[in-house]
Amino acid sequence: MIEFCFMNDSVLDIINRLKAIELLILEFHLGNDDSISDAGNKLKLLKSLNVSTPSLMNSFDNLFKEYFPAVSEKFERAIFPKLTLSERRKIRFLFIHGNASSLAMQLGISQESARISLYRIRKKLNLKSQLELVSFLKSAI
Repeated sequence: MIEFCFMNDSVLDIINRLKAIELLILEFHLGNDDSISDAGNKLKLLKSLNVSTPSLMNSFDNLFKEYFPAVSEKFERAIFPKLTLSERRKIRFLFIHGNASSLAMQLGISQESARISLYRIRKKLNLKSQLELVSFLKSAI
């Protein structure tokens, strides 16, 4: 007999609280936000964020802008006017995670959906390949 487990709001709330606790522990080990200056530690913190709710997604967006102001400025100027809010977030995640598989896992979408989204973003930005997109994003550093 196969048992199915469906996550209700209570279970998701508990998971989000546990992720918040993990984030607090990570921040404690890295120091407070003011002392996080190493790019590797910033990336580790951003990668650890659970973005399963809109408020957590907004937290990710705000931390990205705070930790990478030059990158954010370049994105805002060069590419964001052409993209939707959802596509902007995917660009930030791609910048942090580096590939479509990680992007899909973090956002809770299929790899095919992530691949198609990135294809559409590339077309809007007139970039021919995934490698070109990643190179373009990394050049913002």
